[in-house]
Amino acid sequence: MSETQRQRGSTNRLLVLSICVLLFHVLTSLVQEAVFYIPGFHHTLLLTFSQALCVSCFAFVQLCRSLSVPSSSSPWRRIVDSRRVPLFTYFAISLMNTTSVYLTNEASRLLSFSTQVVFKSSKLLIVWLVRYVAIELPARLGMARKALKCAEHGAKTYRRSSHTEALSAEKQCGHVSVKVLDSMVEGRVSTKESPLGSADIGGQINNCDVAVNFSAGNNSNETTVNGIVAMENTQIVKEVLSCIIVVVGLLIFTYATKETHKKKGSLKEEGWWPVISGVTGILLALLCDALIYLGEEKYCFMKHNASHEEVQFYIFLFSLINGFFSLALSGGFADAVEFVSMHHVFITLLLGCSFFSYSGTFFLLRIVSEYNSSTAAMVTSVRKMMTVLCSYIVYPKPFGFLHFVGVTFVMGGIWQYEEARRMRNKPAERNKADTVNKEDEVCV
Repeated sequence: MSETQRQRGSTNRLLVLSICVLLFHVLTSLVQEAVFYIPGFHHTLLLTFSQALCVSCFAFVQLCRSLSVPSSSSPWRRIVDSRRVPLFTYFAISLMNTTSVYLTNEASRLLSFSTQVVFKSSKLLIVWLVRYVAIELPARLGMARKALKCAEHGAKTYRRSSHTEALSAEKQCGHVSVKVLDSMVEGRVSTKESPLGSADIGGQINNCDVAVNFSAGNNSNETTVNGIVAMENTQIVKEVLSCIIVVVGLLIFTYATKETHKKKGSLKEEGWWPVISGVTGILLALLCDALIYLGEEKYCFMKHNASHEEVQFYIFLFSLINGFFSLALSGGFADAVEFVSMHHVFITLLLGCSFFSYSGTFFLLRIVSEYNSSTAAMVTSVRKMMTVLCSYIVYPKPFGFLHFVGVTFVMGGIWQYEEARRMRNKPAERNKADTVNKEDEVCV
């Protein structure tokens, strides 16, 4: 799947997918909050393992339905035969996912909610930077090397053909024609008068016109490529600014929420060591999140053209295995089973939470594959603010001027990012395709 094909999704489709992601993730947060309110619940590993089990089952059913392999074989054989991505890639992504969840939970224990949101807001910039270094920058350098190679090949081919024509013209018309062609190859048009007739000179002027046209064509291609590069650099700067605007908006909104809690006297004093440990953990978790997005986009969708169902199934399958070993090694497996047997409502809430989580992840993977990981990070960054806004609606709280400013910054940054994405992907990609086609013709 080429970069051009992947990033031609419409804005309306992106809006629908983003709404679905936000809706299902907010529902997941609400149901998960209800699980934590069950009396005596403290089994975080049980929740992680059970949720991965349910989501992997949902993904297994969806993957079996989407396979085009003959249905005569067993479902597991069909899944194994249709797998495109190496298992090590899925294992690495699931390991980073498990590490991110663990570090986030530890940071949640050490840091306040406001501090967590402040640092989680920077995930958008980290994901954008990792994606640019690992995907966009190598692609731009490769395109520049290809254009330079094709231009050199075209120039060598033209010199050889010009030299052949010069030798042929020398036999027919004499040395003056050769001088005209020599000056033509050097990029000049001879102004010396020739003793030959106008018909002979006219023949060489036609060849000279061809040379001038060829040179003009090269200059035109070079100008087009330079224009595309300049426009892409401008759009990249706009994308960075939009990411910064979103982060600033989230920081303002979080600061306003923190000030609201301060007035109620609900903030506790924190020492330096828990803050340093929590910040280090959450920064490492953000790096793991960025690598997860990179692995899904580059090594699953771009390199192997895997389906969304396959990626979702294998990632949660390995997450299930990691969660099981974590639960078994923690020594709380028997206690967790006893808790489930005494609280049957946990199973109902678990199924609802898992279904909402599966649906949200499904639509999020659609955004990653059809657009890019930076756009997906933009959507997930807004998710936390939407969750807080929903809590403001359900449980009325003070909503001041800073809250409004934060929401305005976030919405403005999202709009700016979408405009930069559209400007960068539509005309730039079309011009890029035309330029590559012309270069391919020259190379042939």
